Amino acid sequence: MSKQQQLAVRVGAYAVCTREAGDSLEILLARCGPDSRFVGEWALPGGGIEWGEHPRDTLVREMAEETSLMGAPGRFLAAYAQHVDAKGKFPKGVAMGLLFATRAADGDPKLGEDEGTTDEVAWRPMNDLPTLAWNSKVAVELVNDGARSQAPTEDIPGPGLGIPHRPRSSRRRLGAYAIATNHDAEVPRILLTRLAPDDPEAGCWNLPGGGVEPGESPLEALTREFHEETGLAPTSVAPHEVDSRVYEAWGSKQIKHSVGVIYRATARGNPEVLETDGSTEEAAWFPVDQLGEVQLSQLARATLAHHTF
Repeated sequence: MSKQQQLAVRVGAYAVCTREAGDSLEILLARCGPDSRFVGEWALPGGGIEWGEHPRDTLVREMAEETSLMGAPGRFLAAYAQHVDAKGKFPKGVAMGLLFATRAADGDPKLGEDEGTTDEVAWRPMNDLPTLAWNSKVAVELVNDGARSQAPTEDIPGPGLGIPHRPRSSRRRLGAYAIATNHDAEVPRILLTRLAPDDPEAGCWNLPGGGVEPGESPLEALTREFHEETGLAPTSVAPHEVDSRVYEAWGSKQIKHSVGVIYRATARGNPEVLETDGSTEEAAWFPVDQLGEVQLSQLARATLAHHTF
């Protein structure tokens, strides 16, 4: 096993909460306590995704534990990956974060958990920020570019929520996928990939993309998988949504929790599958007004059900 494969990978969901305070703009932050990796640095409220959780549910739970405030997750803003060095009990690894614009309930934040990794929570003015953890630095850039708290989207959590315990034979998988369109023709087209015979949904058409490898960011994984499956390069890539579902892997008796980061993108050209022995056997463009006739994968069907092209 390579050193890259030995990296510990942690995936979390985090809240970008802002509010107007007089003439200034404030952001909700949580200070990392002595039992955390980044002692004394101020991070976003949030934390690790538990098995079977939708990332939005993770955010609501973690925000209540850390700040005693209820949060209403809205638009998915960004996915990032940060390599972190070993420190004390914390191994070398990759920390991945899914950031959501989140509206916080009225009230003053206060610590809600006794034995967590946070020792202080507060609204901090954007023009006088403390020492920031890396996920907060990402959030500050987003806020400076215009991101704000907002009302939640009409999100339908993926199947599998409410499973109280992780099954003994189980696995979590993080993937990155694209709604890739082309508007050169009168009717917009969408690029889809047909799943190979050894896939549980063999013959169904899926969104281009695949699993995030150790050490990759979701965007890096999307770019690599997109090229392997279609021979094309995605352009104008932007965050769109997050999917979460629990399913039984065909033929393995293994229960999987799949978290998918969905991007919007454009592409041009004739698709050609470049990978051999992969999960894709064909790639093709489809007019969006003919999608009703296409046998879609569960991921593609759920993602495109309410999508406007």
